[in-house]
Order: sequence, then C-alpha cells, then structure tokens
Amino acid sequence: AFTATFSTLSSSVASSTTDAPRN
Repeated sequence: AFTATFSTLSSSVASSTTDAPRN
C-alpha cells in the first residue's frame, strides 16, 4: 500500500516538476 502510494505520489511530483519546476 505504501509503495503504491509513494509511487503514485512520486509520479505526481515528477509530473508537476516537469510541468512547472519549483524548488
């Protein structure tokens, strides 16, 4: 469950970062 959630969240973050980089 945690792995799946982390994977999804990671994908979301990566997508957001690619869309609009924020540090």
